[in-house]
Amino acid sequence: MTFDDICRLEDKNLRPVVMTMPYREWAMALQGAPDAAVTNVLRLFPEDIKLIVRDLLSTAQEKDAVIGARARVIAAAIELSGKGKIAIKAPAENG
Repeated sequence: MTFDDICRLEDKNLRPVVMTMPYREWAMALQGAPDAAVTNVLRLFPEDIKLIVRDLLSTAQEKDAVIGARARVIAAAIELSGKGKIAIKAPAENG
């Protein structure tokens, strides 16, 4: 499971991950992510938060900080999956 895999989850599985993590964490994690990933995540935020995250995305972050934020998003998704709150598939199952 990669960060990009999480960003491509269906709304019903992505929404709990988005709501679990602070929006500033998402802004950091989304730095340098493909446009499709950014769009998929941002559309789940309320309009006011979406504007803040877009603004934060315009400020470059340290690579280590981005990697750390992505790791925390992945960990949150795995935890939610382990609790049965979301369904995530291994990359081999996504084909």
